[in-house]
Amino acid sequence: MRKLIILLLIFCLSSNIVFAACVGQWTKLKKGYVIAASKELFDKAVDIIMSKDNEALLKLMLTGLVAITDEKMEVYVTNTHPFGGTAEVRFRGDTTIWWTNIEALECYK
Repeated sequence: MRKLIILLLIFCLSSNIVFAACVGQWTKLKKGYVIAASKELFDKAVDIIMSKDNEALLKLMLTGLVAITDEKMEVYVTNTHPFGGTAEVRFRGDTTIWWTNIEALECYK
């Protein structure tokens, strides 16, 4: 039991290091992920996508506060939330913090 706890602790610490490696650097985004101007909008967009309500997603995207990523987007990673699977990023020249999936970050392999 003790070995299992130690292995679990090592895994948690090492996965946090991998995610933290992206923080404080510029990276490209992978294509096809949600990005939103707040955590609440990100969660709402993910929920709408999961419900397959394309009309609601389009309305949300037309606000300009939610988008689908493409490989041309470059962002600065300000924070990651490994256990939530999300990252906070900002675009060059912009102070707005956007939320996306950690998997959307090129620096996350």
